Amino acid sequence: MQIEVMNKSDIVVAVSNYVREKYAGEVNKEIKIIPIGVDFDLFKPADVPVVDVLPNSILWVGDVNTYPKGFDLLSKIIQKTDYNFCVVLKSNKMIDHPRVKSFCRIDHTKLVSLMQQCELAIVTSVDETLHLASLEAAACNLPVITSNVGAYYNWQGYNSWGVIVDRVAEQYIDAIKCLKAEIGDYQPRACLKPIFSQKAVKQKWQQVISSLT
Repeated sequence: MQIEVMNKSDIVVAVSNYVREKYAGEVNKEIKIIPIGVDFDLFKPADVPVVDVLPNSILWVGDVNTYPKGFDLLSKIIQKTDYNFCVVLKSNKMIDHPRVKSFCRIDHTKLVSLMQQCELAIVTSVDETLHLASLEAAACNLPVITSNVGAYYNWQGYNSWGVIVDRVAEQYIDAIKCLKAEIGDYQPRACLKPIFSQKAVKQKWQQVISSLT
């Protein structure tokens, strides 16, 4: 049914390269990419952030599952390092660990506050390279460490917004160490705002709509 609707549509829009290629073999027309927009006015660095996370915390947003969020990989990274973590969960499950502060079912105001307090973000998802929460963290100027599985799987190595690694705990750990040592070299907010701001996304939608008239 889903493919049938796509093939009968004038234009098909996907939120990422990953989604586009997932359907490319079944959809008989070009699939345009328009990402989900991020509110860069809401998600931004704080001059003096409130402190309710552990010092120099690493942010992770997801849920306690292997698929799709990769909580098993996060657990390995926590176990093999001595870093502090701020874990934001969609469920009510709390993480019992002395170096982890977990927050459950929070609103956007609290999420912004937590992101402003953290040092960097990691994404361990099985099929998302830059999910929405990681883009929101980048808008708060947190560099992102992620894997080459989803929307930007073809962006290799070090970028001004963060680092792409394979989905192996040791590679994440090495990247965290390198990124922490060079954190001032990363400008994720400035790098991603031209692509993912609501204004930029709105302009892309306007172009698509104009092409139909």
